[in-house]
Amino acid sequence: MTYIFDHSMTLKDFYNQNAQLFEQMLIEEAATVKKDVRDILQQGNIDLVVNAHQFVSLALEGKEEELKAFAEQEGIVWAAQDIELSFRLEWVHALRRTIWLFIEAYQTRAGEKHFHDFFQWERKVNNQIDAFLHTFLKSYSTYKETLIQNQEQLVDYLSTPIIPLGRSICILPLIGLIDGRRLELLQENALRNVAEQKIRVLIIDLSGAEPMEKQKLQDFIRIIEGISLMGSETVLTGISREMAMEPALFQEVGGSHIKTLGTLQRAISEYFVWKD
Repeated sequence: MTYIFDHSMTLKDFYNQNAQLFEQMLIEEAATVKKDVRDILQQGNIDLVVNAHQFVSLALEGKEEELKAFAEQEGIVWAAQDIELSFRLEWVHALRRTIWLFIEAYQTRAGEKHFHDFFQWERKVNNQIDAFLHTFLKSYSTYKETLIQNQEQLVDYLSTPIIPLGRSICILPLIGLIDGRRLELLQENALRNVAEQKIRVLIIDLSGAEPMEKQKLQDFIRIIEGISLMGSETVLTGISREMAMEPALFQEVGGSHIKTLGTLQRAISEYFVWKD
């Protein structure tokens, strides 16, 4: 490789004059993840080579606060794009190796009078890279945890969605398995919404729900009774043939004065048109 060099250059000058060679060396050092670099640029719009130049410039200038802010930003971007963390670690290690090859090239040309600078750069560069990694990983993990929490909250909401039809009439469609967790969410969300929205009629549609075992059915009915105690009428629709054949359903529903209608469409027609 042919470097541009003269003895008046600082390491930063040397780097700026030979930036293209730095890129070539970096790609060679990161040969095992070269394809991933292209994929990330295409899919996640993250130019790792440009980011590498930004990192090196900040590190060589000793701009620690700017480097920390850059690491935090990168951590968020990588977490949001769902890029594997192992790749980032491999890329940073390739960057570290490339920087040291570049420093070696500079020191070789600068001669022994600058040799003491080598050890200063050793501490400075390694500390900067380690600080970047620490901040990046912390930012990545924090943002990832936030994404997971938001996704869990969204799943919780979608598992018991209460949809308003009018000023005081709402629909709650239940789909799939009704387990203990969903019953807890149902109790919490339904009672809160009945109080906050002053729901007069809550239509619970079971046409997409799987049959509940006896204990879960009893818990479900108790939740409905709690809703009734708050002054809201509950209407069950879409009870499947399998659920209707369960003796427990007859016993619980029959003893709680819960109104049932065959279909959601019938309930909407009866309550929305005539009572809202």
